[in-house]
Amino acid sequence: MSTLILLVGGNPLPNYVVARYLLSQGHLSSNILLIHSSSNDRIQGTAEVAKRLRLSIQALEKEGWKGEVILCPVKDTANSYELEGLLHSEITRLERASRQPEEIHLNYTGGRKTMAVYTYRAVQQLKKNGRKVEISYLDQDWFKLRYDDERGREEPRAGDLRDLVKLSLEELIELHNCERVDKPEDLSAYLPLAEAIYALAAEPLINKGKDNQYKTYLSLINNNSKIPVATPGPSIAQIESLTTALFFLGSEFSWDKIDTLNKISQKFLRGGWLEQVVFNHLSKQKGDEKFLKPFVPITECFPNVEAIYGGSSDRMELDVVLLRGYELIVVSCTTMGYGTSKADKNEKGRREIKLKAFEVWQRARQLGGEEARAIVVTLAGRDVVEGIRQDLRNDFLGNDFKLYLLGQEDLSNLEGAFKRILKP
Repeated sequence: MSTLILLVGGNPLPNYVVARYLLSQGHLSSNILLIHSSSNDRIQGTAEVAKRLRLSIQALEKEGWKGEVILCPVKDTANSYELEGLLHSEITRLERASRQPEEIHLNYTGGRKTMAVYTYRAVQQLKKNGRKVEISYLDQDWFKLRYDDERGREEPRAGDLRDLVKLSLEELIELHNCERVDKPEDLSAYLPLAEAIYALAAEPLINKGKDNQYKTYLSLINNNSKIPVATPGPSIAQIESLTTALFFLGSEFSWDKIDTLNKISQKFLRGGWLEQVVFNHLSKQKGDEKFLKPFVPITECFPNVEAIYGGSSDRMELDVVLLRGYELIVVSCTTMGYGTSKADKNEKGRREIKLKAFEVWQRARQLGGEEARAIVVTLAGRDVVEGIRQDLRNDFLGNDFKLYLLGQEDLSNLEGAFKRILKP
């Protein structure tokens, strides 16, 4: 019989990826031990994470796996005696039941560092006592399963784990104790207008020959309180007038007029058009192996994803979500920063963009772990974008934080900008 030992941290995704990969290779153990911390006065344990992980692994039975998932709580993860004693006790119990020595595979990707060290040491001792032992960890930068052996073995040999472990968005969300809510308002009917606005936003120079036309729009919007508003919302022509004034005379635009429109139109004007464009461009690359060749293509693309955490009212709203196998990419779109080219201008907009960047990064990590990437698409100029990028580098102390910022200059070649970010 064989036993897989997984260390459970705050994010269950790495553990689940390892289990799914080993199953795809026909090597998933019949016994899986989930070592997790218990809650106490000082820390919140990972028992609930382990329970969700157990349910997800048990669901692999429909793919042919048969086995048992065992929860193994540890009161003090810094107590080597307790952790080593727990492992010895569980392995002995399993061996008595099967009447043969256990083959052990330890993957120490998750959990606290002390858990990894003490579990590693305990498994090495079991190896000295005659058991067959494999030890591995999930390389989250290169998407490989690397083994601690004299050969420096890595799997898969060709490609990476994203080719072999593909998750649906529902699987990913459920794994993190979330559920999708009803889809928000569909703005796809506005896509032609959104693409037209996108073309304007990508153009850095105002067409001076049309200034009078834009000023006419502005005067109509700001001074005429009897602007006809259709039911349930304004016509495409009216929205086009609003957005044109917004883009070309943004500093003089009266946002109060937008508040008189219906919710769909408000969402569209405040950034929904940019979400539509980004989704439209990226969805065309779904499954296209040439787009990111030789790396893993985009396997799923979703607009306007909303989810809530189980048992709470905490709602997350994600503008565009991409999946590459099990790698999560969350894209956030904001129209803040248009027309701002100098780093010292529009400080409020700069702060808001930075806050939005932190928010989307946090959401991506919550659902996708350290492998997840977060991308913020803005309308800010080059100096502002570079200033925010430098702030983020300072805040993250130069670490690879997988948070990317795009500005107005990137809009003219949106696919190319995403290609640079998503390789490898």
